Amino acid sequence: MELIQPHSTDTELSDYARILWSRKWLIFIGCLLCMAAAYIASSVMSKRFDAPFILGIGIVANVPLEDSNSVTQIVNSPAFASSVHQKANLSQGHSILIEATTDPLKQTPIVSVTAGGSTPQEAMSVANAAIALIMERHERFFNNKMNIYLQYEQSLQGQLQELQNQIAECRTSLNKLEGSNQLAALVMQSQLTDYEIRFIGMEREMRDLKVQNHSELHSRNTQLIAPPQQPNRPSRPRTKLNVAAAAFVGLFLSTFAALFLESIHRSKADRE
Repeated sequence: MELIQPHSTDTELSDYARILWSRKWLIFIGCLLCMAAAYIASSVMSKRFDAPFILGIGIVANVPLEDSNSVTQIVNSPAFASSVHQKANLSQGHSILIEATTDPLKQTPIVSVTAGGSTPQEAMSVANAAIALIMERHERFFNNKMNIYLQYEQSLQGQLQELQNQIAECRTSLNKLEGSNQLAALVMQSQLTDYEIRFIGMEREMRDLKVQNHSELHSRNTQLIAPPQQPNRPSRPRTKLNVAAAAFVGLFLSTFAALFLESIHRSKADRE
């Protein structure tokens, strides 16, 4: 028994069209059954609602608080999922989705996170819990790093004030020495020049440090670039996609079955 092959010299394309047309109801019913099965399977599957959001990782002195790849690994870890369960007041066995992605090649300080739950409200609870955990973690990092720079700014301000006082004293002493002790006046003038050069350098450093510490272009905490929105339709299962795929599979199987039945029919006819 041989199946009819598309490349057979005994059967033209018109014969295949005739065979398929003669068994059109078989093909139609096969497609319909596959589509119905996919629809029923999708209907009984548990629904999942997604609430995606995007985070911009904070920076201090233009250095990210944490590498975006590290943030992605932490968010995708079982430990983080357990913390989200606890934060959202969900039982540990309850099924949720928390998944983070980033571009490992571009190294951009942006992380996209998808939070999912069995209801729209639960998806939002999971998203808000995940946001709170990440923000709390990065706020600690931000405060610790900023404190170092703010303490240095305060120390530099004290040094500037002390240097300013020394410059004022040198000028006073220099005024007293004018016309009396030329050598001492030269030494004092040299010291005054040295103080003034140091003061100009420190003043420039203080100006740059203040911009760095107090401008959001250079130092800012982690922020929500795109906050989560409550979903109005489930993301899983994808009923339409499943039914469309089932229709394609049904068409393929039904066509194969039609050709197979025709092959059996011809074999019997040849034996008779």
